[in-house]
Amino acid sequence: NLSLDARRIPNLVWNPARTTGLWDTDPGNRPWLDGTRPSSFENTNNVTFGDAPNDIAVTVDDFGVSPGTMSVTNAAKTYTFTGGPIGGNLAKSGAGTMVLASANQFAQVDVMGGTLRVSGSLGSDAIVTVGSSGTSVATFEAAATQTVKTLTVNNGGVVSVTRGDVSGAPASVLIVGDNLNPAPLTIQTGGTNTGRVDVGTGGLVVDHPTGGDAASLATVRGYIASGYNGAGGGAAVWSGAGIVSSGAAADSSKSVGYALATEVLPFANGATTDTFMGASVDKSSVVVRFTLAGDATLDGAVDFNDLVKLAQNYDIADGSRDWNQGDFTYDGNVDFNDLVKLAQNYNVALPPDGVPGASAAFEADLARAFSAVPEPGSLALLSAIGTMLLPRRRRRD
Repeated sequence: NLSLDARRIPNLVWNPARTTGLWDTDPGNRPWLDGTRPSSFENTNNVTFGDAPNDIAVTVDDFGVSPGTMSVTNAAKTYTFTGGPIGGNLAKSGAGTMVLASANQFAQVDVMGGTLRVSGSLGSDAIVTVGSSGTSVATFEAAATQTVKTLTVNNGGVVSVTRGDVSGAPASVLIVGDNLNPAPLTIQTGGTNTGRVDVGTGGLVVDHPTGGDAASLATVRGYIASGYNGAGGGAAVWSGAGIVSSGAAADSSKSVGYALATEVLPFANGATTDTFMGASVDKSSVVVRFTLAGDATLDGAVDFNDLVKLAQNYDIADGSRDWNQGDFTYDGNVDFNDLVKLAQNYNVALPPDGVPGASAAFEADLARAFSAVPEPGSLALLSAIGTMLLPRRRRRD
């Protein structure tokens, strides 16, 4: 009886000679090995995908499969999984690559080596750990917008948010949290730890419980500050552990902005959700994105609204300012360095008069900021300041 035979084989190995194959629960389909004997699969069996001489493509039955633990241990080559959902637990080790190209329903995912590239999804209930606190490099590549329940990035772990392999594909957003866990994102950043979440040119959302805004924002800010220049000693920016952007590292005019969702999204007409970079987010979320330095409002542009945010906080050096308040250098203060960041990306038109509500020091520093900004950036910034002054001039008339 093949069904009984399968139940007696809880640990199955994919036959490496099968470069393509269907993964299902049909007793007549036997792409698995028990030692050297071909076998079929039954849900709750533990399965292993080991080394193979060639890349292997596995199509999962549309109804899905649910192994106890799925271990992918390839030292080289690539396993690609398409089709229906896979459940159970996933353990990725070895230096090879694993690709998940469809929606899945994993409960726990451990990436201890190599690359796990997900252009489908792991599952919104997935508890994900990347890196094993050792020296091996382990990468989880989120190549499509998706949600995971929690994410822990240990030493040697890298989470990379990418656009995937599709030309012109929209930027991806990785959403971490289920609105219940007060600390859904953990990154090992202290000492010699190298845990990193690289948002690339995409975004990140940390979904925390209602009432957890301050703690969640402080945690994200700390991770970004660490990633910005965690190595210290004059090292290049975005060289530290924490939240980084390879896109910003390659272009000094770009950066990583962050804010509470309620600070940058309208949630119009009493809505409890809104859209951030194409992803649905709720009010108790911290949103993070690759953007222009100086983009306080996270709309992908640097304009009059961003200038106002900075002006309202200018020369406050209490160490508690955030990106949305004009701190673009992650030191908690809003000063000339932040003004220069904004001025270098300003892209509208403006005059040389003061900004209503801004301090005298802010207005004095504008001239110095202009000297650091090549034309036409300084002319645009002057033009914006002029528009701020128009209402005051009319009142004088």
